[in-house]
Parts: sequence; structure tokens; C-alpha cells
Amino acid sequence: MSAELILEYPVWYVFLCLLLGAGFSYLLYWKTKLSEDVPTWVLGLLSGLRFTLISFLAFLLLTPLLKSIVREIEKPIIVVAQDNSASIKMGMDSVSLRLFDTEFENTINTLSEQFEVKLLTFGSEVKNKNIKLYNEQQTDIYQLFEEVESRFANRNVGALIVASDGLYNKGRNPIYSTSKFNFPIYSVALGDTAEKIDVAINNVTHNKIAFLGNQFPVEIDIVGIQVNGAKVLLKIVKNEKTVFTKNITINNDEFYSSISTMLEAETIGLQRYTVIISEIEDELNIRNNTFEFYVEVLEGRQKVLLLSEGPHPDVAAFKQAIQTNDNYALEVKLLKSFKGQLDEYNLLILNQLNANTQQYAKQAAEQSVPVLFLIGSGSSLQLVNNSQLGLSISGNSKQLSEVQGIVDQNFSFFTINKELKPLLKQLPPLNAPFGKYNSSTSADVLLNQKIGAVETENPLLYFSKNADHKYGVLLGEGIWRWRLVNYSIEGNHILVDEVIQKTVQYLSLKEDKKRFRVDYNNQFNENESIVMKAQLYNQAYEKINKAEVNIEISDENENTFSYVFGKANDEYRLNAGSLKVGKYKFTATTKLAGEVFVENGEFIIRAIQLESINLKANHNLMSTLSKKTNGEMLYANKVGNLIEIISNKNDIKPISYSHQKLSDLINLKWIFFVLLGLISVEWFIRKRNGAY
Repeated sequence: MSAELILEYPVWYVFLCLLLGAGFSYLLYWKTKLSEDVPTWVLGLLSGLRFTLISFLAFLLLTPLLKSIVREIEKPIIVVAQDNSASIKMGMDSVSLRLFDTEFENTINTLSEQFEVKLLTFGSEVKNKNIKLYNEQQTDIYQLFEEVESRFANRNVGALIVASDGLYNKGRNPIYSTSKFNFPIYSVALGDTAEKIDVAINNVTHNKIAFLGNQFPVEIDIVGIQVNGAKVLLKIVKNEKTVFTKNITINNDEFYSSISTMLEAETIGLQRYTVIISEIEDELNIRNNTFEFYVEVLEGRQKVLLLSEGPHPDVAAFKQAIQTNDNYALEVKLLKSFKGQLDEYNLLILNQLNANTQQYAKQAAEQSVPVLFLIGSGSSLQLVNNSQLGLSISGNSKQLSEVQGIVDQNFSFFTINKELKPLLKQLPPLNAPFGKYNSSTSADVLLNQKIGAVETENPLLYFSKNADHKYGVLLGEGIWRWRLVNYSIEGNHILVDEVIQKTVQYLSLKEDKKRFRVDYNNQFNENESIVMKAQLYNQAYEKINKAEVNIEISDENENTFSYVFGKANDEYRLNAGSLKVGKYKFTATTKLAGEVFVENGEFIIRAIQLESINLKANHNLMSTLSKKTNGEMLYANKVGNLIEIISNKNDIKPISYSHQKLSDLINLKWIFFVLLGLISVEWFIRKRNGAY
């Protein structure tokens, strides 16, 4: 290691330090009575010690730095990743798995003597802990490779060892991420590739939401392996009552069938259904013979009325976008044929605002029915300006300008897909009223207008409200072209439809005026933490979190778990961790100024059954991963061979590198002892010669 001294001040400052040391020692030893009583050579020694001490201390005040070149040797890193998913335990007998765990641990310990070994386990996520419980309910090998690349970038990685059965049910195909590695992957093939006799429920497709009194579809995918000629019974059970049955005859050794049925939504709330297929003789894996799913039954849909003077392509676009969401019952009416009452609807969409449609806008405001105004060539700017929409436009109603949309970064009423921003640049312009815009500061703008290359603050789509009356305004027509271009680019209408649907959702949703609310998802996967938030408002409807919020969660067996919400900013937050699969109810309570607030709800924990559906190991994937990276695949009983294979690799070797290091000279420990030695010797000599 070489070193160099660096000063932040000019070099001549060092002479000032020497001068200060000389002056101090001269005044102390040559201008006092001590110079008359002490021999000259002792006086010279004392003044020399004091000169050195003071000069050195003054020099340290210049904050000198020591620049050194440090050379280090880094051992090769061997990353060991163990599949911790449930399919490993289900696909291997306990004796073989126990023997493998022991041999694998011995192999890792031996490699640790020569290399730096980093241990990881993976399943639904990558973890540092080397605890193998084989209980992860999902397997994501792609995420493992992404994590390895992120954690060990620019490190001396010699090899990656992956012990797995090659079965993944989450994330992308891991083969696509191996090209970024410049080190080999040694895969240890676990599990069994033999076909086992099995009948399984491969998948169940169903609606997450249904409406009371309606029917909802359920589609069940059945597979049968090596059971040609077997007869099985398929049934769906709800609350111990069978609601569907079907006898199935399996007619080949690689059987697949999709069974469809319709079920009745009879009870409000979260409803649990269990799909069961009967077991057959010699079937080893019966975990995949049952499948649970939940459907939330709601009392009714949000009713949306779309009123228009006549046919319009934008009306058709809104109709198609809204009807893809089962939460809404949409009625499209022409003005001349509408005979109903507006207060029967949760939202009115009014195409154009003019003399003919004005009465419906007034009626909706009087009855506090939210309105979405579609303003275009058929609208009167005078009526727009006089309708208390928080906007005035000075211009000609017949004159339009072509505008594109840009997302306002301050909008927060609901989230927008991040892919919308780049798509907006490719969408054709809308025809917006031309003129000078003056909008209210209380308006919340989702989209602003972009005219050519100029980004303006003129609103294109915004929301506001008068008292309790919510409304939204779209200042442009031609959104039907947005849907067409969205489809031509993406192959679907998802992004444009999402803007329409979330606009409808926000406007049609009744505002919750309760002073105590609990926000939560009503469905969690079994490997997810139960996270809830709560808000408490005072009488001025200001959000506060001074009071304590307690919650009791009860399972189906009436076991109760008590928690206290934590306080975060002006809200409350609870992370209850993971709970067992099943249905739960909760009661949250708090007390403010003598008033007790109670909030009740329910949620379910869904079982993740992906790991039990397929237990046939995919050793082809493991072999491909190794071949693409110049590695090698080994079977579980040969895992000990990894020691010899990796140790004999000539390209897995330590690397030496050097780097520059700057450190303050005053931080060196020996400096302290030098200073202590100088002052101690000086003190001893002074005492020895009778000086104090």
C-alpha cells in the first residue's frame, strides 16, 4: 500500500505551524526563570519536545489527508439458490428430500472454505434466509435471476447454483433472463419427472363480483393423467349444500375438459364455493382435487344514464367502454324517448349542453345526481359559461380546435395506468371549443389540452362540485377515434376504456360522510399480509389520529385476534401479518370526545393451489438454463459433485483490485500515542528537574 500526504491549504502554512511551535517553546523555556536553573542541554531537549508538539498540533488543524492506494483480493462468489416452494415437498418422498438437504448442506459448507458463498431461497419472493420449510405457495424463477443480477452486479460471481424442480407458476419464463449472466448456472434437478396417476382441477374461471338475484358463470378445467376409462364426479358446494354436479368419464390418458355452468347469486356478501372432483384409486396427489373460490355478491349495480339528442360515435364509444364492466347497468336514451326520473340513476352522462339538454342538467343539479358533460360542436358556450361548471370560455361555439391530452401531474382522485402517458402522444386530437379558457382553482384536472407542440393549462377533462353535486366535464369530441387507435397499437381498448370507467366510477360513487372509516381489500392471498387503513374525522370533518383505534378479527371458528392500529401521519395503519385460509369478520372501534365509532366488515384469505396442480418436474428447463450459460445440470443424488466441478474451473478465481482511499490524518490511532508520548516525556523531564 502506497501513501501520499495531501493538504487543503498552501504549503507555506506549514512554515507558520513551525513558527508557532518555535515561538511557543522559546517563550516557555528561554524567557523564564527555568532557563537559569536547568542545564542548557535539558532546556534544549524540553524546548524541542514542546516545539514538536505545538507544531504537530497546529499542522493537524490544517486537516491534512492521507491518500493511499489499497489493494484487495476478492474471493469468487458462489450464489446458492434453493427452491423453497411446496411442490418440492409434494414431489419428493421425505427420505430422499432429507438426504438431499443433508448432502446439499455439506456441499455448501465445503465450498465455503474456498469461496464466498451467498445463500438465497426463493418461492413467491427471494429471501436471504437459508430456512427450507418448502411452504411457499408460488414459484418465480425469473424474479430470482433478476434479484441475482441486481444484488451481485459488478461482483466477482463465479457460479450460480439453483436447486429446483423447474416448475414455475409466477413471473416470466426464466430462460429469457439468462443472457445477461457472464457466469455459469449449475442446476440441481429435484422432484420426479414420471407421470403419476392424477385427476385434478386445473383452473376455475369465475366473476369476482355478482349481483343479487342474477346468475354468474363458472368454468372449471379438468385434467386426467394415466386414468383412461375412469369415472369421476364433479360438484360445487356452498355452505355444505351441493349446487352443481356432473358425472365425467375420462376417455384418454391425457384428458382435458372444460365444464361450464351458471350459479345463482342468492345472498349478499362474500360467498365461498368449493369445487370437488372425486378421488380415484392409486391417486397420490389429492390436494388438487379441491378448489375454493369466492364471489362477492352486491345488492345492485350502479345505474348510469347516457342521454343524447341523436346518434353520435362518442356515445357508442362510451357505451362500449362502460358495458365491459359488470358493476354498471347502462341505459342509452335519446332525449325524445326518455320518460324516466333522473333520481333513479347514480350518474347522468349528458352528450352536449344546449337548449335541448339544459333542463336535464338543471334537474340533475337539483336532485344531486352526478353529471358527466360531453362538450363539443353541439354545445352552447353561453350555457357552458352560465351553468356553474367552474369554467368560462370566450369564443365562438362553432369554432373548434384540435387538441391532444396530457396528464396533469397534480391529479389525485384516482390512479391512471402509467402506460397512458406515452399512448396519449399517439392518439388523434379531439375537437375542443376554441377560445380563451378561465377555469376555477377548485377544479381537479385529469387531462390538459396540448395544441400542436404547446402544452397549455386549458382543461380537457376535469372534475369539480357545487355543494353536494359532483360533475365532470370532457371538453372535446372524437374519443371514439381514441378507442380505435388504442386497439390498433395495443390490440385492445384497455387504456382508453380505463379512463372512461374510472371517470364513471368516481362520479357515480356516493361520498362516504362517515367520520370513522376502515379501508381494506376484501380478498387476500394466503401469502399476503393483511394490511388495513383507517381514518377518523372530527366534527369539522378534519382528519385526526389522536384517539386509539382497536380492531378484533374473528375466524369461522370464532377465534378472535385483537390488534391496535398504528398512527401514520394523519391516518391509522395496521399490518396484521398472515392469517390462515378462510373467511374472517372484523369490528373496529374508537372513541372521540365521548362518542363511540364502530366499523364492521369481512374479508377472506384465499388458498393458493398453484403448487399442487402439477407435480411433474421440468428437468428440461433446468438443463436448458445450464446449457445456455455453459453450466451443467446434476441430479439430487449427485449434488456432491459440485465441489469438484466448481473447484476445477480455471476461470473461477480470486481477483485483485486496487482503489484510492482518502482518510484524515488525525483519525490515525498512532498520532494520538505520538502526541501523548511527547507531552509525557516533557512532563517527566520537567518534574525530574524540579519544574512544574
